[in-house]
Amino acid sequence: MDQENAVKTDKYATSPKDAAVDEIDALEAKLKEGKRQTGDNESVEPPTRALKSKGKVKVAMVNGPSGSGKSTIANGVAGMVGSSVVVIHQDNYFSSKFTPHQLVVDDVNERPSHIDFARLRKDVENRCLERGGVNIVIVEGHMLVTDPQLVAMCDVVLCLDLERDVARQRRIARRERTPEEADEIRHYYNNFVWPAHEKYALPELQKLAQACMDAEEAPPRLRILAADAEKKIMTKEAFRIIVTPKGKEVDIDHEIILENFNAR
Repeated sequence: MDQENAVKTDKYATSPKDAAVDEIDALEAKLKEGKRQTGDNESVEPPTRALKSKGKVKVAMVNGPSGSGKSTIANGVAGMVGSSVVVIHQDNYFSSKFTPHQLVVDDVNERPSHIDFARLRKDVENRCLERGGVNIVIVEGHMLVTDPQLVAMCDVVLCLDLERDVARQRRIARRERTPEEADEIRHYYNNFVWPAHEKYALPELQKLAQACMDAEEAPPRLRILAADAEKKIMTKEAFRIIVTPKGKEVDIDHEIILENFNAR
């Protein structure tokens, strides 16, 4: 799973996002108190409790290339909110055993067919139907966006965007490795992991961005989050996107998103 820490960068030291982070810090404090304040100082229920009271469990997908921080972000948001959030990891649903890296000759380990989507969707559905406690289900994984049925179950799709070399280095740094092992992972990532991301996941994100732009079939909302920021900033921004009720979010220009994808 992608449980590495996000890379810290100086460009966020004086970022305009600082004010937004301060605002989210205040919201998090209110959530811990069991309430938050509207702009008119009217006390209202926390977002998760409001969702529960409506009988609606929110489903959020966290997608992105291997090494972008999906597990870190999903688990971080769950930790901020508490037990009312359930995280489901794609890595628990592989349909077959991995072929050792040194024996790999193609992208068999990285294809969508390597994931048991039927079982994964069923577990998401079951968690949504559970009574008591669960308000948000977060499902995370690098190939989730390739399953149209799972995408249709989601209220929001959060895509973590990261350069290949940074994502690759994070994957290498997940645990201590010998120089030979690091070279092996580097070769595997360059030849199979990243090409599979570009071949299978990116085209589906392009389609989703187009659907959001056309807005003909009420697709799930698509949000892009730069994954090269400090872990705390990324987690709090993901919190804002996933937890904050619709109407409190900043609109995204999906046409720009689509242009960025097409430029890759």
